[in-house]
Amino acid sequence: NGFDQGCPRCEAIANTLIHALKDCPISRENEAIKKWEKPQKGIVKINFDASINVNRMGYGVIIRDDDGFVLAGGGGFIDKKVTVHEVECIAFERGIELVCQLNINDDMLFETDHASLANNMHNYGTDVSIIGTRIKDCKDAFNNFKSANL
Repeated sequence: NGFDQGCPRCEAIANTLIHALKDCPISRENEAIKKWEKPQKGIVKINFDASINVNRMGYGVIIRDDDGFVLAGGGGFIDKKVTVHEVECIAFERGIELVCQLNINDDMLFETDHASLANNMHNYGTDVSIIGTRIKDCKDAFNNFKSANL
């Protein structure tokens, strides 16, 4: 049929689905399994994440103490077309809201895998965009806690 049937990554003769997902040594190098790490003693950790799909976004938040005990969690979907940056910001806002609703005002550590959001949070004063304003509001909400960091 004129198509090369070999693996384009490791050049194995057969490129089957099993090979691509399990056997190919190059594909396996890209696997990343990250285990949740406990925060320091006395710190509450809030993990949040989000995803988008065409005209719908989803987010999730989980709050744990320094022993890994789940204090609360939640998530949801919003039928709206948004950017990746905006959806991560929404997840961050929902995490802050959940912690405030529970009246937890200990030392907080918010954790995200979205580097741009974390960078904007640390440099929020220079961003005059709509997202920058939302991030400033999140930073201001940190005043509700004994201490907070992202």
